[in-house]
Amino acid sequence: MRWRLGGVSDEVVRFLRGRSEAERRALAPFVARCHREATRRNRQGGKREYSDWDTSLAMVATATLSELEKLRSLIVCHYACRVLMHRNPPWLAEAFDLFLRRAHEWSIADVVYCMGELVASGRVPEPTNARYTIGVAYVCCGYQDYLDVGVHARSRYDKSWPIVEEIRRNIDSVEAAIWRQFEVEGDDDVSLSICQTLTEHEHGGWAGALKAAANEGLLDRQRLLDASLEALARGFAPHRARWHYRFHELMEPTRLERVARAGLYFDLLASPVGPIASFAIAALTIVGKRRLLEPERVVDRVEPALFSSTGATVKSGMRLLANAVDMRPDMASRALRLFAVVLEHKSTELQETAFNHIEKLADAIDDEGRAAIEERLHVVLPALKSRADALLYRGHAPVRTAAPRDSGDDLAQLRARAEALPPDLRRLAGVDAAIAEMESHAFDIAAAPFNGMDIPRLDPSARHVPINCFEAFIDEALVAIEHPDDIERVERVLAAALRFSANRPANAERLLSPLGKALARRRSSLSNRPEWGTPLGALRIVLTACLGEETHGFVHTQDPSRAMWLRAHAAAEFIRKGESATQLSEPTHRGFWIDPVVAVERSLAAQAP
Repeated sequence: MRWRLGGVSDEVVRFLRGRSEAERRALAPFVARCHREATRRNRQGGKREYSDWDTSLAMVATATLSELEKLRSLIVCHYACRVLMHRNPPWLAEAFDLFLRRAHEWSIADVVYCMGELVASGRVPEPTNARYTIGVAYVCCGYQDYLDVGVHARSRYDKSWPIVEEIRRNIDSVEAAIWRQFEVEGDDDVSLSICQTLTEHEHGGWAGALKAAANEGLLDRQRLLDASLEALARGFAPHRARWHYRFHELMEPTRLERVARAGLYFDLLASPVGPIASFAIAALTIVGKRRLLEPERVVDRVEPALFSSTGATVKSGMRLLANAVDMRPDMASRALRLFAVVLEHKSTELQETAFNHIEKLADAIDDEGRAAIEERLHVVLPALKSRADALLYRGHAPVRTAAPRDSGDDLAQLRARAEALPPDLRRLAGVDAAIAEMESHAFDIAAAPFNGMDIPRLDPSARHVPINCFEAFIDEALVAIEHPDDIERVERVLAAALRFSANRPANAERLLSPLGKALARRRSSLSNRPEWGTPLGALRIVLTACLGEETHGFVHTQDPSRAMWLRAHAAAEFIRKGESATQLSEPTHRGFWIDPVVAVERSLAAQAP
């Protein structure tokens, strides 16, 4: 921890404590100049009379909220929190929200600890944002016995003090935050993964503390197991999702507990994050070895594992399929078609393993199974092609006749056009293979040589739930205003604004009031005209229309961002007229994906009279 006890910081706090707001504001211009100078000298190095650490404290004691928000360099620490609490401005809650956003891994516990005192005393409402929620873990892991005598503050990691003791002592105040931690991801500075790294060698870190709390009955063990799996389906970044599947395994689920959650494990097989899919298939393998999984369920749900790029995951999926067939021989035909999927894999070892399983099920080959194998013969090993012919045609190779093809000017023109195409698209479309077949006068042109591994698949667990609740729309809009770089959230908020334009609850005016305040705080960010074409500008145009007001601004016709501005104004016009509309660009899945079926449905609905 980086603390400055004594020195200039003490003098700053002592000098400003007890000053009236008018006296503080009179000092503000001088303090701002000192802060700019300290920040400049901090970047350049050299001897300094005072540091930006000291001037940050003075800024907190004298500046307005808008002035603090504009600061690029604002050091947040326990000192700053105490200075702000003693000052007690009307915008105390908003200032602490700013502190939450500016805090780093070494200072987040400072802010959350002090906010906990304010929440307990009723001076501010309990925040629900991700940083506060995860910060509760940092507080429990790191904060012991604060000493606050008005100036000094002390914080330390007490290795002799079990982390679970903090949960025992404060279960009523921290339990809600603990459950919310499984619903939020965190960021590069504050996350459960970082907290675990900082404290892992001390009583097992935060994960160890939660397990100990569950063992003592302080937390519901079954809910922890469910929550950790549900968190993995929320699309968190791989390095932040890691904490959740490691915690799940740390809880050491019994076989029966795993069987009860087989559906969640099967859902995770479709995860685009390789380690998550591997974790899920490993959990299913544990119960599959004991034949505790329903064979029909395995055959219905295991297919995503067979498309994994991780060989171990594919092998485990095939083992589950083989066990299912052993238990239910009548499902051999369906299992065979799934084994055929693995023939698309680039690994020769996996192709051969899959074909070995297919040969064992030779008696179950039907028309669909034969077609599944034939469709993939162009991507399998040459040795497997001969084995496939022997399997499918009982030693009689399929007859392929040839027919002459003209190879004159038309073919030369086709080749010239083909060479102008991007190589990757040319391969996926099968253009090169088609021209080669035509030049060799082959009767049949081979199918395009792409397979299921080449085409991205929509992850069912990454599907967005549309914002169909007005209160949820307000909450998401407030987050989007503070984080306009989250384009996916911005698109969903804009779509929800159009969705509710013709159907609002009776108390809509009261519910919308926080939006007006949030937009007012952001108004300074939109002082320049080019900003109107940004996501934040689009939010302001549309949300201002929801408030019944108008915005004035434009984007130059030569500016590419004008399209965003025009779209936002078109949406605002619908809202002012009280007419609902559909936003075609609303993502249906995380990663900016739109389900093509939904895209067609939206287009048809937009064209309907």
